[in-house]
Amino acid sequence: MAALLCLPFRAGAGDGFERLEALIARHAPPGAVPDLEGVRGACAGELRCAAEKVAEAWPEGARLLAVPEADPQLIRAGMVPRSVTLAHRVSPGVLRIRIDRFGRRAGGQVLGALAALRPGDRLEIDLRTHRGGSIARMLEVAGVFTGARAGAVRIVGRRGVIVFSIPAPPRRAMIGPLDVLIGPDTRSSAEVLAALLHRYAGARLLGERTFGKNWAEQPLKVDAGWYLMVRAGEIRIDGEQLEGGLLPDAPPGS
Repeated sequence: MAALLCLPFRAGAGDGFERLEALIARHAPPGAVPDLEGVRGACAGELRCAAEKVAEAWPEGARLLAVPEADPQLIRAGMVPRSVTLAHRVSPGVLRIRIDRFGRRAGGQVLGALAALRPGDRLEIDLRTHRGGSIARMLEVAGVFTGARAGAVRIVGRRGVIVFSIPAPPRRAMIGPLDVLIGPDTRSSAEVLAALLHRYAGARLLGERTFGKNWAEQPLKVDAGWYLMVRAGEIRIDGEQLEGGLLPDAPPGS
């Protein structure tokens, strides 16, 4: 899911209109979205049309998103996009790792790429093309650099506060100086990762201001391959300012 920071998925009961009705009852304030029977008639019973109208009326905004179902055969064969898409030396003593997504194996791929580090190397984590994804997998990647950190991220919404901790990694990499490359296409959970590394791993942020998506979304399944993405709350990290985008500590090439 591009440009998302998603909370864990909680499925609704039933299928189609029954599921949509259950989602409205469970997650929306009374009277905040249109009556589903009226919407069903206006849309001639077409579920996607109804879901779009519900999204338009949802408090704080929502959107309908098509998410292709993962092919289990491709997963078993390892034919899914990698999270770490590049790991190379950009100059003597500087190893750069580019992370483009937070897939199921993101933490392990980062650890594998770090095996190329040599004593005294400066490490660059390139997030300039990373547009967001799963908060849980992002936290696993953060743990490689920060170790376990309790209560590192909070999601503050109208239903209360959800607290996330950075888990301990399978093994902690020995890392020296750390830079994180950011830019306008660094979005959502990639911005959160940059902020966590800045705060807890002593990283410098290099590049340009990030996109500035300081809220999390929760995916609510409407039907096969279709999710209603609702805003769950504001993302907060102590000592870091996500609203308006993260500012670099220095321009590129510093």
